[in-house]
Amino acid sequence: MAKRMVTEMDGDNDGMISKSELITGLKSKGVSQEEAKKLYGTLDSKGTGKGIDVVV
Repeated sequence: MAKRMVTEMDGDNDGMISKSELITGLKSKGVSQEEAKKLYGTLDSKGTGKGIDVVV
């Protein structure tokens, strides 16, 4: 299930989940935009803002 969700969020299939892809994907699952932004900040541990590597 998690693999499918991550793959679906990677809209441009570049192997990275951008902030906008994560927010859009999580909002479609009922997560608020604010919470999705917080989660992105947590997952972007290097603070680069370039995206999250998709490793599934």
